Amino acid sequence: MQKAEETKEKRLGREFFKVDAVSLAKALLGKVLVRKTKEGLVKIRIVETEAYCGPEDKACHAYNNKKTDRTKYF
Repeated sequence: MQKAEETKEKRLGREFFKVDAVSLAKALLGKVLVRKTKEGLVKIRIVETEAYCGPEDKACHAYNNKKTDRTKYF
C-alpha cells in the first residue's frame, strides 16, 4: 500500500465539473488541492463541502432571483 505522499495525483478535467452542484460537492470530498509556492508544494484535502442550487434553494444567497454583488456570478 502506498503512502499519500507517494500517490501521484492527477488534474481533474473540465468534464468532472460539468455536473449539478450537489453531485459535485459530494465528488470533491476527499480530493486534494495542490499549489506550488516558492517554499515548495502545499497540499490540502477537502473534508467539507456545501452545495446550493440557485434561485429555488432557500439557503442560497440567490434565492428567489435576488440580485446583489454577491450573487451576480450565479
